[in-house]
Amino acid sequence: MDQPSLSRGRKVVVTMDGRTVLTADQPYYLSLPRELYLGENPIGGSTCGERFTGRLLLIQRAAGR
Repeated sequence: MDQPSLSRGRKVVVTMDGRTVLTADQPYYLSLPRELYLGENPIGGSTCGERFTGRLLLIQRAAGR
């Protein structure tokens, strides 16, 4: 099995109630659209739970991406 390749960071911005709560230049692993999960963590291996229990009201890809 091929190992995923860690890519250089891209800016991640998280807003809540109209306010920016997180801005970071975050490295990421390249993935296919079918491998992207929002609000859940089916892979595990993290300190977070496997499912986000809040509500995601808007998920938006940055312009030009």
